[in-house]
Amino acid sequence: MHPRSEAIPDCGTSISWNKGEHRRKFLKCSGVHLDKKQKRQHEEIVFWGEWEPESKVVGELEPGLKQGPRYVYEPYYVIPKPACYKILQNTDPFVFGSAFRYSLCQQPSHPSLRNFEEGSVILFGSHIDGDFALDTVFVVSDDYVDYSPRDYGSLLQQVDETYKIVTVNPILTQMGDANSKTSAGKNISGTLRSYRGATCDKPVDGMFSFFPCQAYTEDSLGFARPTIRMRGLISDNQTQGIKITECNGGNDIRNHWKAVVDQVTRKCDLGILAEMPKERKSNL
Repeated sequence: MHPRSEAIPDCGTSISWNKGEHRRKFLKCSGVHLDKKQKRQHEEIVFWGEWEPESKVVGELEPGLKQGPRYVYEPYYVIPKPACYKILQNTDPFVFGSAFRYSLCQQPSHPSLRNFEEGSVILFGSHIDGDFALDTVFVVSDDYVDYSPRDYGSLLQQVDETYKIVTVNPILTQMGDANSKTSAGKNISGTLRSYRGATCDKPVDGMFSFFPCQAYTEDSLGFARPTIRMRGLISDNQTQGIKITECNGGNDIRNHWKAVVDQVTRKCDLGILAEMPKERKSNL
């Protein structure tokens, strides 16, 4: 469970790299989604997600849709000076590129999050008006790497340059920094784990990672993050933190994943790929 707030522009028609509490953005980019007939469509999509670096405001929406977005952002990033990583938020989970990644969120405070087995399903979302509002479904693959502030070479070898800049560099810089106010700035015992998500091309027991999305249209008002109700599995009154539910084997997990898919696809499609945001040069 993470903060529900939508990011607000702070530089006119853009927003700077976040230095405060995590925020969600309603993002627009090229991507791939499964439509209602489960056919792949490659086109511009919109979705709720985490992207802490800079973004350009490409739309301001009327506040007519309950819990809908106010702004539409196109994500990009400017490579910061190394010293700046001490105050910049990381993006986690990361849904861009060929596969999702999850490397930090809540792991410093909850060591159990560092030991998920292949086929585990992680739901990332927020508490909104008494409901669990979903933005990312992460299915754990068999591909992961353990890392620490002193031993992170294997992690750097596995990820691409954009992920290093946007997620890994802020995490490693802030680890062990007692003065840091970000989620990575804690004394960590043992190692953390960077998971790679199962994909539609390489699923685990038929399950893959996805985010709720819609095809982009100029006249769209966007959509509210879909609410997920699963009695006994999701706590409607939990506003922050984590909840881990043990399931009875692979079939049980797969049935729960399908139940989430069924609820999401009532109003949204399944986003399976968002193109990697591009670097832009600083105007300074």
